[in-house]
Amino acid sequence: MTPGTAVLRDPAHVIQHLATRSRFAAFSPVALRLMRLINEDASFSELARLITTDPSISTEVLRLSNSALFNLRAEVRSILHALAIIGRDRTEMIVFTACLWRYLPRPHGNETVRHCWRHSLASALLCEHVIDCGPRMDHVYTAALLHGIGQLALATEFPAQFQRVLQVANEEGHAVQDLEEAAFGANAFQIAAGLFASWRLPDDLTECATSLGVSGLGVSGLGVTGLGVTGLGVSAKNRETAAIVRAGCYIADKLGFSVCTHGSHQRLDRTEESPHVRRLLGLPWLLDVVAEQVNKVESNLTQV
Repeated sequence: MTPGTAVLRDPAHVIQHLATRSRFAAFSPVALRLMRLINEDASFSELARLITTDPSISTEVLRLSNSALFNLRAEVRSILHALAIIGRDRTEMIVFTACLWRYLPRPHGNETVRHCWRHSLASALLCEHVIDCGPRMDHVYTAALLHGIGQLALATEFPAQFQRVLQVANEEGHAVQDLEEAAFGANAFQIAAGLFASWRLPDDLTECATSLGVSGLGVSGLGVTGLGVTGLGVSAKNRETAAIVRAGCYIADKLGFSVCTHGSHQRLDRTEESPHVRRLLGLPWLLDVVAEQVNKVESNLTQV
């Protein structure tokens, strides 16, 4: 391992900084409440009332509902109308996409941040294609979208150190995940788990979003008990969702939506292909579709 990557090495300090003194200190309470209400099968009117309490989220829901991403025939003029047209799951998709977009610094001068964002978004959109081919999986889009939040946070708050990690990974072929541990004392998934604990994100969603990298060291040994972080594994009921998230992440890298040449987290050539991966690889038109969707989402969110 290259000595130059060892820059912070105190994961408790890193997580504490991100969770209390950065733009990542809090997640939208409206988004978290929305997820709980969707789980409880709340009525469209109740969901609409909640969304309209946040004018920014309301604007993004209407903007994305009327975007080319959905290609609706009639203009959506209200949140209640949007819910009726696109449904509960797609509404959660839009809300969490808009919330994650808020974390990106303005203007978008940091290309590494943009690569992290596009990787997460492409992974989530790819997971949507897996769901279309099989049984419904709760919150899989959201879990895939949030799986890269650790890297997004590191790239935003510690840009020089994280850029050095990627430079060494590209030049020497190391897995990014290993270099993150050398530089920050924990990989981006373990750091994300600390953030999710501070946000009080549901445990199920945390398991699925961080399953690529919380095994082994886990987060119980990071010394961040003040944030309520405990050891994490993937329960049986979340294993399938976590597997879909891993597939979306892998294919996003294969399609060029990667943070590092060799793979955003692990090396691509060392990742075992799952049935979900093989299903996605069997869709040759997927590259153009996902690239177009990523660009459509970005285009609509950048409109002021």
